Amino acid sequence: MPDPRAMGLAEAALARIGAADGARLSVGALAATLGVSAKRLRGATRQVYGISTKKLMLKIRVQHALTQLRTTDEPIKAIATTFGFHDAAHLAHTVRRVTGAPPCRHRERDRTALRRWVGAVHAAEQSGLSHPPRSS
Repeated sequence: MPDPRAMGLAEAALARIGAADGARLSVGALAATLGVSAKRLRGATRQVYGISTKKLMLKIRVQHALTQLRTTDEPIKAIATTFGFHDAAHLAHTVRRVTGAPPCRHRERDRTALRRWVGAVHAAEQSGLSHPPRSS
């Protein structure tokens, strides 16, 4: 079980990273905003989450980028720029490395799921049901 102080620091770091809306931060800058050294922050992050602070920050940036990708029609190049990647290729490479699939696959998968759900709602309305069947 992690040290409670490390847990509090790691959770505070996670909250700050999340609040940055995917903006690129350095470990040093993040540590300074939390009032601790970069070394202490790295130790707490590794103890609590089992990964480096830098990797945690990258995963959260990728999550923000994927959310944008799934919920908008914004071009991948624009999403890459918004979330601090050099270009679309850099974002695509990073997404593939982190998730195992390219960005276009994430966008397609979510859109396919949405089309299925809309189809189920339409079918339910046509058959007189008040709500669509639950998806499994």
